[in-house]
Amino acid sequence: MKSAAQQVMSKVYELRTYKIYPHYYKQFLGLTQEHLYLRTAHSKLLGYWTSELGGLNEVFHIWEYESLEQRGEVRTKLANDPRWISDYFSKILPMMSVQENSVCQLYPGTDLSFSKSKGSAYNLVTLRFKAHQSAWKKCFEDLLQELNNAGHLTACFDTIHGRINEVVLLVQHTSLSQGADLVQKLSSFTQGKCILN
Repeated sequence: MKSAAQQVMSKVYELRTYKIYPHYYKQFLGLTQEHLYLRTAHSKLLGYWTSELGGLNEVFHIWEYESLEQRGEVRTKLANDPRWISDYFSKILPMMSVQENSVCQLYPGTDLSFSKSKGSAYNLVTLRFKAHQSAWKKCFEDLLQELNNAGHLTACFDTIHGRINEVVLLVQHTSLSQGADLVQKLSSFTQGKCILN
């Protein structure tokens, strides 16, 4: 039997980004709002966001699984779910120009921390580090500590399938302007010892 800590560490999170053709964006969101329950019947949705700044006409969503095996089982069930395919997936497929995903675990020592009190604006930040750079971990953990102390870090994901040496931060703010502070911190971070790819 797994301990609580082992169960948390075995969980995996799939981060999915869809880029939608601009002329389909409103229709895509309508179909998603109407039919997302067909997807959530199969696994746990942690969040579904639209992009306001940065990548326009994009949606980003995070799915939680108990293991990679459970994810495989869910994907097989979806591929064989006639309502999922006919009512939703076959309709949205031509609306997407790009689909991207990565499979992650929580970065060691971090946890999920969604809270309405933190606000409703989010920054999604992907950091890719040069593989040969051993100093990045200490620098990055200093940044994580600072975000945690400020109470804004919602999640930190470490990629296990996808691009290596990549972490994804999900940071929650009370406003978009508050998120500008994060940009300043990241700018200082990237100009220091921890040079990004």
